[in-house]
Amino acid sequence: MIHGLFTLLLVLACASQSWATNYFVAKTGSDAAAGGVSTPWLTIQKAANTMVAGDTVTVNAGTYAERVGVTTSGTAGNFIRYQTNGVVVMQGFRVQASYTQVVGFEITNSNSLYYTGIGVYVAGTHNEVTSNYVHDLYWEGIWLFGENARDDPLTANNLVNLNTIVRARTAGIFVEGINNTVDSNDISHTITDPPGSPADPNADADGMRFFGSGHIFRKNNIHDILDTDAYQLNSPHIDCFQTWGPATNMLFEQNVCHGAIDNMQATQASVLTAPVGTFTYRNNIFYDMTHGINISFLTGQTIDNLLIVNNTFKNITGQGVILKSSSNDIIRNNLFYNVGAAAGDEYLAIDVASTGATISNNGNWSTTGSLVGSPYTNDVWADPKIVSGTGNDFHLQSTSPLRDAGVTLGTVTNDKDGTARPIGTAYDIGAYEYHGGFGGSSIQ
Repeated sequence: MIHGLFTLLLVLACASQSWATNYFVAKTGSDAAAGGVSTPWLTIQKAANTMVAGDTVTVNAGTYAERVGVTTSGTAGNFIRYQTNGVVVMQGFRVQASYTQVVGFEITNSNSLYYTGIGVYVAGTHNEVTSNYVHDLYWEGIWLFGENARDDPLTANNLVNLNTIVRARTAGIFVEGINNTVDSNDISHTITDPPGSPADPNADADGMRFFGSGHIFRKNNIHDILDTDAYQLNSPHIDCFQTWGPATNMLFEQNVCHGAIDNMQATQASVLTAPVGTFTYRNNIFYDMTHGINISFLTGQTIDNLLIVNNTFKNITGQGVILKSSSNDIIRNNLFYNVGAAAGDEYLAIDVASTGATISNNGNWSTTGSLVGSPYTNDVWADPKIVSGTGNDFHLQSTSPLRDAGVTLGTVTNDKDGTARPIGTAYDIGAYEYHGGFGGSSIQ
């Protein structure tokens, strides 16, 4: 009886399990082979045409002159995985499927056609694009594409993380759809007109562009997108993050964005297609740029419900935060360090049409000793005593007046390092909560 029950349970388990197969691709392979470790295929496309839920292909080192189209989906817990063994150089992926993983490829191409020139194009749900090196393209680096609309729910719950993107065109990462996560990517040197690329009068040079709703942008490093770079032929308007809508319910946290006092802003948000708003910026570091968070739009439009808290702004030649006709905004616990030097701007500029903003407990300091305007409630206008202004280490020293000078915020539970807030009697001002042991290390 016990033996019969065990046999029945084993049969039921086998019937419900997706048996995975591990395939291999190598430069010495053949697509007529079996795809095993000693009988590898020649092309990655052969793997894409063959694999089913739960399968993995390992692509061995080499250069593969192909762009892979993926149309077969995995399932929850049974991803279809594309991974590398050694340096694999290829032309990219077009993923029109769900539950797939693209891991560890070097992607570059000079494809002139738009959809074949994007590094990794994704339309689907629960896909993961991880640890790839994407560079030198005629078009965008990675695009989560809303095929029917910018807020298309058919492109949702995807993860883009740990990728390095260099010299993409217009944007390193372009995000549409809903509830996608963009985490721990490094983006630099986006350019408008790569040498030999087809003309595009709308080309720009941004870190990321975002549309849709519910996205999370966390721990990304966007840097050195320079107006002085070669091939910036269209005089780009450089932004770390840009949208013109629709875009709602976005979270930006623990990101670092910096330029070289060049034509660069941390965020540009405007309204071409409503709605735009309900953005949270917390525990970010923005430095060496013309403006910080720039919320601007045409007369009669609004971008409301902005939460700008516990960020650090340094060496911003214009204003740190620009708000126009906006309402229900909260701007608290931010550190502004050498902000507004170019034209005597205040560290925080709010248009007179703005209503209902809660502004308090911010830090403001200029190493020249020149500050413009008057403090808001519980502001700290004093030397913040960060570890190193010249070295861009924005941790607080033990004697910093920003310690315990912030206001408690239920929407901010930790700091840029992931340390729980508060340590001490109250929140600290800026992106870091003081917890000792720092000195001499840059956040770059």
